[in-house]
Amino acid sequence: MAVETLALLMLLGIGSNLDNIGVGLSYGLRNVRIPHLQNAVINGIGFLFAGAGAAAGHFLGAFAAPHAAGWISAFIFCSLGLAAVVRTIRSPREAIPHPSDPARSGRSIGSWETVLLGLALSATNAASGTGAGVSGIGALPAGIAIGLWGYLCLWWGNAWSRSKAAAFLRRHGGWASGLLLILVGLHQSIA
Repeated sequence: MAVETLALLMLLGIGSNLDNIGVGLSYGLRNVRIPHLQNAVINGIGFLFAGAGAAAGHFLGAFAAPHAAGWISAFIFCSLGLAAVVRTIRSPREAIPHPSDPARSGRSIGSWETVLLGLALSATNAASGTGAGVSGIGALPAGIAIGLWGYLCLWWGNAWSRSKAAAFLRRHGGWASGLLLILVGLHQSIA
């Protein structure tokens, strides 16, 4: 696999999952842990959605001229990035319960919450996988990159919620996610 493809997979994985940092932060700031098993289930769902999206994108790419496939991929990634930026602009700041709240203190997310969170976070993964597939990246590499980075981003967000950087990360994670996806889209438009 070419270095350019590995770099693109890394950007794709990070850009598709920076919202996971915000989710991990949000849970952690409410003193709710996301254990490794639940994180693996959440991002296993993301892996499946990303792989399915990449397979669909590969199918679409087979019917489009190579130049058109690049533009389709660019459109998908830039749209995702712009949507993330718009969500960041529009989203009101939610109040965060104090960590000493006994009803929320130190609990872990439950099974249903794990599955629902996995499904909610997978919409971006499926669309990113589609963009990757249209640009010729296989379903397995796209799914692995997106799933692995999803796991790491969710874990980092949950762990960082106990740091002083949490407020900064929470405020700017949506911007960073959107801009990374736009960069991936711009790369696709010139590749």
